Amino acid sequence: KISKVIKQNRLFSFYKKGLKNGDKIIFKDDEKITAKVVGEREVEYDGQIWKLTPLAYRLYEQRGKLNASGAGADYFKYKGKKLRDLSDIVN
Repeated sequence: KISKVIKQNRLFSFYKKGLKNGDKIIFKDDEKITAKVVGEREVEYDGQIWKLTPLAYRLYEQRGKLNASGAGADYFKYKGKKLRDLSDIVN
């Protein structure tokens, strides 16, 4: 059980980065594309609920580009910074 908890803590979390439900994130390759945070690890885009990695893959696929990376937080921004680069908030 302990190793599972450690693994979960390393997963990207909007809440750990200080984002809240309703906050908008921006796709780094097209700032017209936004998604709304709807959970700790989910966003709403085009009427569907997505995790970041599958959404990034879908957006690149629609543009005819292959995205083999698995780090969805590297492909979206909030207030001008990549999600991955945002500092964790301390409670």
